[in-house]
Amino acid sequence: MDEYHLGKVLEQARLESMQQKEMAEERARVAQDLADRNEALRVIFEASPLGIITASQDGAIDRWNRAAER
Repeated sequence: MDEYHLGKVLEQARLESMQQKEMAEERARVAQDLADRNEALRVIFEASPLGIITASQDGAIDRWNRAAER
């Protein structure tokens, strides 16, 4: 492989590496955003003075807050 083609291959590899890094960073940001939103919903769920009960698609109760126990 001549120097020109080797340079092109190396440049392509560098670009692909940068893209993979950017995608990994974006996945990490999305995962953190999801975790933050889930935590906010958990706090609302637990702090609600109203009873909240959740069920799976088949109708099985899978979660409830303290207000629902009253």
